[in-house]
Amino acid sequence: TPLHFAAKNQSAETIEKLAQIVPAEKWRIADRNGDTPVHFAAQNENQSATLLKLVNILGVDCLFWKNKRNITPLQLSAMHQPAETADKLAQTAPAEKRSIIQQLVLQVRAENCEANECCSLLVLLTYRI
Repeated sequence: TPLHFAAKNQSAETIEKLAQIVPAEKWRIADRNGDTPVHFAAQNENQSATLLKLVNILGVDCLFWKNKRNITPLQLSAMHQPAETADKLAQTAPAEKRSIIQQLVLQVRAENCEANECCSLLVLLTYRI
């Protein structure tokens, strides 16, 4: 949909303008793979502010929406977004979700990194739990 395209390719400012005219439930529309615009924003490597804006608009629960492959936007953001994005997502989350976000991001990064980086992430994951 156009919302999917915008989430993947546009800036946070564009998303904010769209959110003023597009009802919140439309942002939950999934494509044939079950991906919502939030899934697409999580993969937008050049515009991490887009994902942060959508989370601000839709609430932190949108990070846990699963597609047909049971992948959440949070998992995709851990694979495609800079580490600072995960920190900002955790900071904006309520306390009960903050540690879940941090642990999941570390786990996904550990599963998808090179050997040296992987070891240090696993150490972080072990001692944060």
